Amino acid sequence: MITNHFKVIAIITWLLSSHANSQDSNSGPDTQFYTYTNFSIETSESMSADDIQAAIDLVAAEAGGSVYAIWNSFGLAEDAPFNGLEENDFIAMLSFDSGSTSTADRVDSLFRESTRIVGPVTKLYHAVDLRVSGPVSTPKGFYVHRDEHYPVDAMNTAVSLSQRAWTTWEDYWQVKVVGLFRQVDDEQGVAKLNRIVWYPSYEVWQSTRNNTDAQSRDRFRERRQLLIEGSGVAVATNRF
Repeated sequence: MITNHFKVIAIITWLLSSHANSQDSNSGPDTQFYTYTNFSIETSESMSADDIQAAIDLVAAEAGGSVYAIWNSFGLAEDAPFNGLEENDFIAMLSFDSGSTSTADRVDSLFRESTRIVGPVTKLYHAVDLRVSGPVSTPKGFYVHRDEHYPVDAMNTAVSLSQRAWTTWEDYWQVKVVGLFRQVDDEQGVAKLNRIVWYPSYEVWQSTRNNTDAQSRDRFRERRQLLIEGSGVAVATNRF
């Protein structure tokens, strides 16, 4: 009986350990992948909104994925601390059940086949913490796409700090984290994360800079200390 008792404990311990490992921020067999393509169109007259949507739908279908989100420009003041998109610039995010560098190459190639799309550049990400599944349905407004780089051995801590901060921060400011994504590339020792957050307006984003929610403020401060210096560049967009 005692032997069986210890066997049961060992099995339970193994199951709990396996579950914890499955929550790790590295990709696993059920991970969702996303291509993230920056591109431009020649002029706003050359493609209507319907044409742009149709072109992206076609790329997604031919690549074996689905459209997750399309992002377009947001009018910003000149002193805004963002890399904004120009009027004819867009970002297309496509979702895939599996991914490799060939997926990104294929998507990039398909975008280049369109004679009215200029200069596509595609990155591949996997979801670390997906808060909006399926096509993005948060309202139009102000979206911040922030690239943050961490040492690989600090990434899980950074992710955990983010998640703990968001438990109060989202409700406090009435904002929504769309997702946290990690770039798939060959650079060793660096975890490149892209965090996408929806704010009702630019003014709300400005208010969050003076974060009066003490719990999330402290977590974000801890997270900033883990950043690789020079990272943290942000792009501001609307949703197409």
